[in-house]
Amino acid sequence: MTHSRLKRFLLIVPLLLLISCQKQQSVFVTQDAVSSSSISSFSASTEAMQSGTQASITIQPTMHSPDISILYPNDEENFSMTSDITIRFTLSETLKKKITKDTLEELYLLKPDGLIEGYITGVTDLSATYFVWHPEKLQHWGGLDTSVQAPPGGHYKVLFLIRDKRPSNGLEGPVDILTDGYDKFDGEKILSPDTSGTQSDYSKPFITQLIASDTGDSFFTLK
Repeated sequence: MTHSRLKRFLLIVPLLLLISCQKQQSVFVTQDAVSSSSISSFSASTEAMQSGTQASITIQPTMHSPDISILYPNDEENFSMTSDITIRFTLSETLKKKITKDTLEELYLLKPDGLIEGYITGVTDLSATYFVWHPEKLQHWGGLDTSVQAPPGGHYKVLFLIRDKRPSNGLEGPVDILTDGYDKFDGEKILSPDTSGTQSDYSKPFITQLIASDTGDSFFTLK
């Protein structure tokens, strides 16, 4: 190799090494940029997915008003037998449409064990939202006749129920007033026991299905 060629070779080699290093650095920078971009994109997508998932499973519950609601008494009130008790209630418009001449709308006094203590009144005016009751004028039905007298002192709830006048079993129609001390409200329906034995038997009761019903949330006291 001549002197001039050797000189040119020595000049070219460093230049090639410099170009090679710049290309490698450029590749590294590009890879880093892609990697960073991918991570950012993935993070954004993940956050969006998580946000979307939360939005899809976070469902606000829809509040439904009951068909009947006893508003008062409903908070452990205390009354004397000579009190005027204003029983307040609401009926939904949907329920009002179900009420016909073949249904009974009634208020009863209910004992803690679910037994009917007595009959308060029938509700004939669907636009009414209250009834003023005198505890001394509670009606009692014993299966043979009706009497009017105050209930014993104790804890009670008001039961508002709507039932069908027509026979529920095709054989026996409901009586106009439920029987004191025998007919029981179980939270959904009225149970009338078998009284052929020495004790009332609720194992196979006659069941009166109710169209709608409600009681207060807590017991009030009559003294």
